[in-house]
Amino acid sequence: MSVLGPNGAGKTTLLRTISGLVRPEAGASIRFQGKEIVGCTPYRIAKGGIAHVPEGRQVFPAMSVNENLEVASVRIPRSRRRERIDSVYDLFSELVSRKDQQAGSLSGGEQQMLAIGRAIVSECELVLIDEPSMGLAPIVVQRIFKTLKDIVRDTALTLLLVEQNAKLSLPLSDRIYVLSQGAIAMEGPVSEIHGNQMIQDMYFAKG
Repeated sequence: MSVLGPNGAGKTTLLRTISGLVRPEAGASIRFQGKEIVGCTPYRIAKGGIAHVPEGRQVFPAMSVNENLEVASVRIPRSRRRERIDSVYDLFSELVSRKDQQAGSLSGGEQQMLAIGRAIVSECELVLIDEPSMGLAPIVVQRIFKTLKDIVRDTALTLLLVEQNAKLSLPLSDRIYVLSQGAIAMEGPVSEIHGNQMIQDMYFAKG
């Protein structure tokens, strides 16, 4: 799924609210797998199967790449942790030679790979990804989105993706939500919304 909308529409706030970092207004309801999660701590929400890859990546800079992945793996049994961490290195081979390197010293693209890898290693069911292309070189963006596409194709993982470049996000999505001033202005299948002239003018007219 993709969330589109202009700057200030509430896209990042939406993801932060789902993951428990922002408290919604009274009366709001967010249900995941049949359970109400409003009022739950971010830790409980993450433990329940939702991982958040925030805008700006926000890895643990003083910890090594491998330590970042180990922290994310605590949700799953010890017997599967090594296998899950190795699966991240299979997806992002660029991180293999950086295992013992401090995460804060990685390039922006490598940090984004690590941030996505932390979500994957947790065996979550839903990943919230906020602006994964921000500040990255086009070749790195292509690499990351190719891997995301492979993940969507090969696993049961659900992505909720906020991305200014709609041309990148829509191939990963089955539905689109368009936000305006914190409210859903339009929603529907990719084929339907993509064909809307307003969406074409706003997100596909340039580039």
